Amino acid sequence: MQEIKIGKINKVSPSRVFDKAEPFSDLHISTFGVSKKCLGDGITICIFGSGLPSHDKIPKASIFENFTSEKDPMIDVVNFSTIGAGVISGDHCGLLPEVEIIFPKVIDNKGNILLSSLLSGFIWACIKQVNIIVLPCSIKNEFMSYFQDILQKINKLGIIVIMPVDKNDSNLDILKTDYVLGVRVDTVKETTWSITEEKKNLIILSYLKSIKMTSPYGVYKYARLLAKEASPFVFASIVGAICSRRKKKSLSISYKSVYPDIISLKK
Repeated sequence: MQEIKIGKINKVSPSRVFDKAEPFSDLHISTFGVSKKCLGDGITICIFGSGLPSHDKIPKASIFENFTSEKDPMIDVVNFSTIGAGVISGDHCGLLPEVEIIFPKVIDNKGNILLSSLLSGFIWACIKQVNIIVLPCSIKNEFMSYFQDILQKINKLGIIVIMPVDKNDSNLDILKTDYVLGVRVDTVKETTWSITEEKKNLIILSYLKSIKMTSPYGVYKYARLLAKEASPFVFASIVGAICSRRKKKSLSISYKSVYPDIISLKK
């Protein structure tokens, strides 16, 4: 049976690395209007990734599973896992240092994402009872029928799915459900940020062109990453902080309960 490819991502790399702190694009979870005390404790984020983070200053996965055919699956050739973990919980400037991150490998070493890998990743995330899933690509309309049942299951379990969306993808069928949150970045020059609801289930993040993150390369401390590449992980951190806050207050965590809290952060 021929495998169905549903997406492909290019290697994600910082545009610059450096040792000393610089005052550009310093992001903290409080930047987005969430308390500094909400650092992700008790919350599990599942990055549908490309391997294990490769840098000792970026926490390695506590749990990892391979859903590709790669013979050496732990090596993160594409860097999606490494960059994602660095933005969310990297030692030097991660947004949620206390969150747990787990990794199903659904991206092969050439950046390809197969239908079978993505479906297996969803099932695995349900078994692991994660709180948030970060997808590496949009689910196009022609593939939506394959995911309908598993997304309904995920919704019942209270798992929040975050999906990067390009400008051309704002009318995806998946965004018409109450299963998935789409996120797109709109870079601005001002030293401000905003969260805008373009329409239900599609969030626009606006901030600087690039952000500072923990470097994925051991000889450097920091790296500069384009906001477009960082956006799903920044947004996952915002949602994770909200979930952490709700958990501290013994409130429910689900798509429907968290969405109003996200919208209330609009500036």
